[in-house]
This record gives sequence, structure tokens and C-alpha cells, in this order.
Amino acid sequence: MAITRTPIIDDDGTGTTGTVIDNAWKTELYNQIDAAGVPAWANVGYNAAAFYAKAPMGWAVEAGDLIANWYTVTGKVVTWGVNILSSSTTGSASETLYAVIPAAITPALNFRAHGRIYTPTTGWVDCDIQNGGPGPNGPAISIGFYDLTPLPIAANGIFLNFTIQIPY
Repeated sequence: MAITRTPIIDDDGTGTTGTVIDNAWKTELYNQIDAAGVPAWANVGYNAAAFYAKAPMGWAVEAGDLIANWYTVTGKVVTWGVNILSSSTTGSASETLYAVIPAAITPALNFRAHGRIYTPTTGWVDCDIQNGGPGPNGPAISIGFYDLTPLPIAANGIFLNFTIQIPY
């Protein structure tokens, strides 16, 4: 999307007088920004199979729980943001949740990042996010507490929020 061009005006503050001042440098700057391009953000469609847990736990993220799931690619880095509201864990407690990385992008390196997770027993706390490996439904990230404490079983009680960068 091109930047709207506006001239620089030498004005007395009234907005009714003045002359255009050396607008060439500003136009050149705008042209360079336009030429560099800005990566587009892509929404990731809802897919229940993109969210799962380490057995024997299950993780159910319903369509209405997924508030945001978007990504963009800049060079060899994916920036990915997710906001999950009120998802559920079932079965027996486990220390790891998984989310499939969008666009089947396979990380080139091991990476670590952090997000925020809410459970009924902890409230909002930082969580560890890292390369989760190939996964059954595509390359995934793993999500869990830093101390590897098992995540609790909670009906509509697991909230998750992160924006991470993944090298590939």
C-alpha cells in the first residue's frame, strides 16, 4: 500500500497561507518505503487439529476461543501471534500443549520465546514456547510452564497469548 503524499508547507499556522518547501526529499523517502514493501499479515483459518496436548492430556480450542491467529514472513523469519480465550484441557494433567506453526513452516533452528498463559490455579503467568518438532499435523511449537509443572485440567479455563518470531 502506497503512502499518501502530502507536501511540506511553510505556513503561518492558519492553514491558508504558505509555500511548498523542498518536497523532493520527502517524496524520495516515501518512494523508498513503498519500494521496500511491507509484509502482509495473513489470518490463519480455524483448525481444531492445530491445537493438541501431550498425552494423556487433550486440549480443545473451539472456533470461538481463537480470538487471533495471524502471521507474516519477513526474510527468513515468521512472526506469529495467537490469542486463545477460554480453551479446555481434558484427561490427565501433562506439561505440554502444542500448536501447529502456520503455512507448514519448519523452523531452521531451535528457538525459545515466551508468552502468557492463564489457568485457574496459576492466574496469568509467563510460559515457555519453543520448537516442538514435526508433530502429527505439521511442524509445531510446544507451550508449557518454565518449571515443567503439569498444566491443570480445566473446562473453559485455559487462556493463551503470544507473539513470537521463528527463524526458518
